[in-house]
Amino acid sequence: MQLSKFLAHHRTMAKNYKLNNAKKEYDFFSFENYHPLKEIYGYLKAVQRKYPSITEIVKIGASYEEFFQIGKVKTNRIVWIDAGMHAREWIGPATAVFFINQLTENYGKIPTVTELVNKFNFYILPVLNPDGYEYSWTTVNNQPFTTSDVCRVAESTLEKIQSKE
Repeated sequence: MQLSKFLAHHRTMAKNYKLNNAKKEYDFFSFENYHPLKEIYGYLKAVQRKYPSITEIVKIGASYEEFFQIGKVKTNRIVWIDAGMHAREWIGPATAVFFINQLTENYGKIPTVTELVNKFNFYILPVLNPDGYEYSWTTVNNQPFTTSDVCRVAESTLEKIQSKE
């Protein structure tokens, strides 16, 4: 009997630990900054733990690709959203993750959001090109392509034309 009580207590503590860590991981994710791939995936996992009845993480492909499903009924119509196709366009993944946040945090609170989540299944792929996105975070040259010599000449010429007008 003692062992079963201990195991039950241990399971409760482990579950609470996971929930508390998910909350911490979730609370420290800022929508005022861009995040590397690892942080985005950590956020998605935290949201899934916090909202298991309406969310699911589904892995696709052989890379790190994952998409996030929000919805309750598998037969609902589907809304597909993908972002992060171009590695250096960090606003796309940030927007997709913010959209996930708005759907999950406002479900059951804002009638329109609740109706949308009940009526549709949202499949959201925040980073379509995870390898390129990660590369743009881990290399020194993660500047936009417009800094190349060819573009500088074009930008310089455009500035001269605009200054004459």
